Amino acid sequence: MKKKGICLGLLLMFLLAIGCMAQTAAADSQSCANVIAEKMLTGLKEDNYAKFSEDFDQQMSNSLPAAEFAKISREIKGKIGDYIAKEFVSSEQKEQYSIFTYKAKFSQEVTDVVVRIVLTEADSKFLVSGFWLDSPNLRQ
Repeated sequence: MKKKGICLGLLLMFLLAIGCMAQTAAADSQSCANVIAEKMLTGLKEDNYAKFSEDFDQQMSNSLPAAEFAKISREIKGKIGDYIAKEFVSSEQKEQYSIFTYKAKFSQEVTDVVVRIVLTEADSKFLVSGFWLDSPNLRQ
C-alpha cells in the first residue's frame, strides 16, 4: 500500500513537472516573439534591413530581399509613419507555426496597427516565417 502511495505521488509530481515545462516553453516562445517583434519594428523604423530580417527563415529571406524591403518600408512609413510602441495581444499555435499578435502605435495612424508575426522553431531557435501589418491607413 505504501509503495502504491509513493508511485502515485511520483506520478503526480511528474505530471505537474510536464505542465510547468509546457507553460515555460510557451512563456519562452512569447518572450522570443516579443524580442523579434521589437527588432523587426525598430528595423522598419530605422530602414535597417539587417535588423529587420535578422531572424528570417530561408523562405522569408527569399521573399523579401533588401531592395523590396526599402520599397515596402517607404510605402508603410508614408501611410502610417514611424513605429512608436507595441503591446502583446495574443498567441496561438497552428501545426508547426506559433502566431503572435500585437497592437502597435505608429506616428501617423490614429488607431492601433495590428502586427502579426509567425514563427517556426528550427535548431532550438525561433525564425520568422511571416509578418503582416494591418490598419485603416494601410488598407487605403
